[in-house]
Amino acid sequence: MRAFFSLVFATLTVAIIVIAAVPFVVSTQWIRDQATEAVRESTGRELIIAGDTSFSVFPNISLLVSDATLSNPQGREGDFADMEELDLGLKLVPLLSGRVEVDRLIVTRPVITLEVDANGAPNWSFAPAGESSTPAQPSEGEAAQAPLSPAETLPAIESIQIGDMRLVDGTVTFTDRRNGSAHEFKQINATIGLSSLDNPLNLDGTGVWQGEEIGFSLDLLEPRALATGTPSTASLGIESAHLQAAFSGSVELKSGLVAEGDIEASSPSLKQLARWLGALAPQVDGLGTFSIAASMSAGTEEIALSSARLTLDEANAEGGFLVSLSGPRPLVQATLAVDRIDVNRYLAGGLGGGSSTSAAPQAPSSPQGGGVAAGGWDAEPINVDGLRALDADVRLSTAELLFHDLRAGQSALAVTLREGILTVDLSELQLYEGRAVGKLTVNGAGEMPAIAASFTVDNVAARQILNASAGLDWLDGRGQISGSLASRGLTQRRLVEALNGEMNVRFTDGAIRGFNVSQLMRNLNTGAVFDWSREEAQQTDFSELSADFTIAKGIAQTDNLLMLSPLVRLNGVGVANLPSRTVDFRINPKIVASLEGQGGAEDLSGIEIPFMITGSFDNPTITPDLAAVLRDPQKTIDTIEQIGRSLEELRDGGGGEGIKGAIQGLTGNRQPKEFLDLLVGGGGGNAQPGQGGAEPQAPPPISEDLFKQLLGQ
Repeated sequence: MRAFFSLVFATLTVAIIVIAAVPFVVSTQWIRDQATEAVRESTGRELIIAGDTSFSVFPNISLLVSDATLSNPQGREGDFADMEELDLGLKLVPLLSGRVEVDRLIVTRPVITLEVDANGAPNWSFAPAGESSTPAQPSEGEAAQAPLSPAETLPAIESIQIGDMRLVDGTVTFTDRRNGSAHEFKQINATIGLSSLDNPLNLDGTGVWQGEEIGFSLDLLEPRALATGTPSTASLGIESAHLQAAFSGSVELKSGLVAEGDIEASSPSLKQLARWLGALAPQVDGLGTFSIAASMSAGTEEIALSSARLTLDEANAEGGFLVSLSGPRPLVQATLAVDRIDVNRYLAGGLGGGSSTSAAPQAPSSPQGGGVAAGGWDAEPINVDGLRALDADVRLSTAELLFHDLRAGQSALAVTLREGILTVDLSELQLYEGRAVGKLTVNGAGEMPAIAASFTVDNVAARQILNASAGLDWLDGRGQISGSLASRGLTQRRLVEALNGEMNVRFTDGAIRGFNVSQLMRNLNTGAVFDWSREEAQQTDFSELSADFTIAKGIAQTDNLLMLSPLVRLNGVGVANLPSRTVDFRINPKIVASLEGQGGAEDLSGIEIPFMITGSFDNPTITPDLAAVLRDPQKTIDTIEQIGRSLEELRDGGGGEGIKGAIQGLTGNRQPKEFLDLLVGGGGGNAQPGQGGAEPQAPPPISEDLFKQLLGQ
């Protein structure tokens, strides 16, 4: 705008000189010389008119100039502006009385080239002849002089009135040598209304940016104030397919454009808007509908938004922003209170969860509560380009936070993004009746993304968090979970294969839903040892269930799986192969003569029937390890007898009245050896020798669906 005014005012100055110096008859060469000198004196630049120049006086003054260029500051290559044609018409009679009334001013195909050099100096800073646009360094002992503002370098025009003022097929380019960015606004057609410098200026037009047409309007209440370096009330509107924006406030030309006022903007897709503006935007489901209303203070290097109210997708937020444009990337600093954050909408590539590219299991599982998708890990490359688009320091508070199927309540987090490295610090996270704290780092600075996470979850509702995170709905209680994990890889699959770390889980005062271990053992007296069907109404209470896992290259291993409960002890060891989605566990359930759960002894004698859990996550196989029982049958008999004696002591002491009867009910009131025969022979203990000579039948295979039932699948 300032450059345009400079050209217009310089041309008007030449016209006045022509009228004053040569009454009615002048040569075109003289006009060209006067125009060149006037521009040099007022701007410090060279005006070169390479084309034809025509001039007439009656009935009005008319000046037509073609193929004119305005140079860049000294030391810079190229031209600041050039125009194909300028058609100027002045009314003669008002000019003789000292007033400039422009009948027409039509600029055809102007090209204005805006550029910021590697040191941050713009080429649109004008200085009169003999002065450098870059402030000179003062000599020793000499006070530095303040550089002239852009307004101070504009030619002074006391009175001006413009009738038909148009810009036809113009182009404005902008290049920032500091970061290599380049933009072009072309096919600009605009009309300008200006009755005088003391009356409002109205501009309406259209142009094309990145292949999309933009409509724009500008109203300046005090054009003279803008020309002299003082603020002018202004309003600006922009309309396009990607952006609708309006500004109302004041503007002034100091060291560049400075604006203060209220701004409103909206876009049907923030993601598409960013790409249209030339910024990187990740390929995610979110970053859709966007709107903002705020008070704005903007300069050439910084934009501040206060009292901001914004919406993004379905989220609403309030707070403030500070955007710095002076570095190699925009720096966004913000403090926001958000009603709801759905992280799933902003996860790119494989970060969004497992895919279903692998073959589905043959037998469909029961409905799950959500969480991990079956069928393998996503092999699509993870896109972290968006992490390198800007830097950020953001403080967020939210009433609801969603990540995969996890749903958190009131949360506070700090997000830092520097040179492609994202750090999220969770200082408060209300999670399923408990709380969590943690830290997540995603490093997208290099060629291979890397992640690291540490977290502590305390006193959460076990069934809710396990159902949301892993689709497991069979465990009740209160949970404490902590861990630290790290990995790197180009895909979700590679991240899982390179996963290292540790995790500790402990649940208290809960129950395993769908199974009653005591009831299962009671079925022994009918020989139904392996009829372990899941019943929703049944459960096994426990006082503590815990395990510690170490994870190396995607293999999670534990050797201390433990459950403590009245009459029941359970321990186990095994591994979970996360990349192949398989398990290999040995579980040792044991019936003991103890009413103590948490705090009770772990090494009590008991009836123990180990079983193996092997196979895929989706369709595991469970088989009993009867060889462990038969390896030392006398030990099993002695164990049963020891349980009986322990129960007698419990009963005599008053702490276990009725418990012995319960255990006798489990064994069918059989003698220890008879019970063992039934256990391993499926009822063979009642067979009489010599009757049919039939071989004892092997126990029927345990249901392969048991583990799926345990997992609620």
